[in-house]
Amino acid sequence: MVAATVTNKGLSIDGESIELQEAMAPLRIIASTDLFVIVHVRLDEGHAPSLLESLVDEGLPANREYAIKIPRRAQFSTQLYDVVLRLLDREVENSETIHHPNIVKVFGKSSTSGGPGLLMEYLPNGTLRDLLGTHSQGLLRPEALRIFNELCQALIAVHQSPYNLVHCDIKPENVFFSIDNKPKLGDLTSARRTATLYSDELDITGISLDYGCPEYSLSKGMDVPEVACDIFSLALVLVEMLVGKNIRNLLRNEHKIEGIEALLKSKEIPAKLASVIAPALLPDVRERRDYYDSVGKFHQAIGEVDDQRSPRLTWPSLPSIVTRFRNEKATKPISVENMVLISEGNFLFGSTEKLLQIVRGWGYHNEKQYNENDIFPNMAIYFDEDNAIDNAYLGDYYIDPAPVTNRDYKVFLDENPDVKSPFLDHPLAIPYNWNIAERTYPEGLADHPVVCVTWAEAKRYATWQGKKLPSEKEWEKAARGPDIDDAVRIYPWEGKFNTEYCNSLEYVYWHHHHIDSLNVTQASKVAQWQRELCEFLDKNPMVMTLPVESFRGGESFYGVSDMVGNAMEWTNTPEFSGYRVVRGSCWLESRVHARVTSRKIVGADIRSPFIGFRCAYSVKEE
Repeated sequence: MVAATVTNKGLSIDGESIELQEAMAPLRIIASTDLFVIVHVRLDEGHAPSLLESLVDEGLPANREYAIKIPRRAQFSTQLYDVVLRLLDREVENSETIHHPNIVKVFGKSSTSGGPGLLMEYLPNGTLRDLLGTHSQGLLRPEALRIFNELCQALIAVHQSPYNLVHCDIKPENVFFSIDNKPKLGDLTSARRTATLYSDELDITGISLDYGCPEYSLSKGMDVPEVACDIFSLALVLVEMLVGKNIRNLLRNEHKIEGIEALLKSKEIPAKLASVIAPALLPDVRERRDYYDSVGKFHQAIGEVDDQRSPRLTWPSLPSIVTRFRNEKATKPISVENMVLISEGNFLFGSTEKLLQIVRGWGYHNEKQYNENDIFPNMAIYFDEDNAIDNAYLGDYYIDPAPVTNRDYKVFLDENPDVKSPFLDHPLAIPYNWNIAERTYPEGLADHPVVCVTWAEAKRYATWQGKKLPSEKEWEKAARGPDIDDAVRIYPWEGKFNTEYCNSLEYVYWHHHHIDSLNVTQASKVAQWQRELCEFLDKNPMVMTLPVESFRGGESFYGVSDMVGNAMEWTNTPEFSGYRVVRGSCWLESRVHARVTSRKIVGADIRSPFIGFRCAYSVKEE
């Protein structure tokens, strides 16, 4: 019997007719497991808020599509069904502590005639299992590594939650894809809490026997799951993406380790890449932990492997693979070939008077100073009116496609021991501060933009690369494109502001607080939102930046990413003594400052958690 079907009256689950609440229309069955059925539903206008019993925030947008997760009640005894309901409650609680673009959002509980369900965001592009079902030879390596990288970011957020969660059920069925194919990790039902302050009263966990670590079995289970268990499962998912084989039956037996060794010898996995994956799959949890005690370290090791150029090697046993990995070091070459060419020609530089009048109407005026006691820490900033419009000419030059990351900057610091590590003594900088003694960046932030660097340090990095910091004209042309008439674009992309195109204040409030829009037409209102957010982050330090190139659709005419949002950027252009022009905007700023013409004047010796940089290259200076 099919577990669930959509009927004219609602749903049929295990032969039982299930009616949904008023204004909730079922559309199709998304997935069915031994425990739950996930249904695609639509909420009609005006009824959405009344449907929810445990909303994180009130007032969900109406006329939107969601997914609802409903327990298969007929599969459980009364006692076990009570446990499942408690697990649903725990998933809501766990989800409230994690707000990350690679984690499936859970909005709260909703009632059905068959009992409570869980209301979640609807992700239309299916699961990783669906994707693998259409790629029997495995995914292309760049695509597999892209998905892996984003799953790493999701897991780091899980592990760093206040509960110190361990997911415990990482498998292709729990990886969902949004409409823009962003992978999102779901199902925190089985996640275990390991933080000392939050004892886990539930002694049930749903670790997959196929993807679970060797220390977990039907006979003994695990007293306290740990991060190493999630790393094991994540490594198996990566292997399956690369080789294309469904590992369920292959690994569900006593010869699991032998099966893993056979997979690592597959022709689809280069030897060097396999040698980096192997430590994550060691059968002894203590040995596994010695190599990767965090997802961040596993992620970094994978990123440093030049897997496209690795030679084929004669395959020894798994422990020998690990020993070779211990002695290998990889480097990542940087060249102009990786940059974006901005062709010579004229472009409009600055703002039209009409646009300036709009900005002034919002309450933004020249030389409005914010000091370290206000919104932006340790910064003397002047929000300057944009330059007067000018038909400027620039010759050919190159610019980095994305800001410099912590991973990039680490290589520079290792070769330049006299340069200080990025660090600022301020609550908002805590999540981004490097370990000064070890000169290492925060765990999980390898691909985030490096911040808390001075202008001189950014310039020295650029020089070390054989490049330079872009002038503000070079920055603006790369952001706005070769516009030569008055019909210029306001943002790097064409058309109106789009919350999903950059990491801005609007994006932060939607993805962290489920607030659909902000009143950005008045400076005083924006400042209020900023202060409230900063007051919260002062007491609850939290990473707000995202990995570079996270937003599809937000690229400029030339294909350059992150020109607005995430972090502002140093330029090489001086304004007056001791100050430099900073362009772009950061996650704490609204669409007002996400304009391609927005500029600020900042003290060159300032360190800020809101300012990063990228490099440029031109044969002939302006």
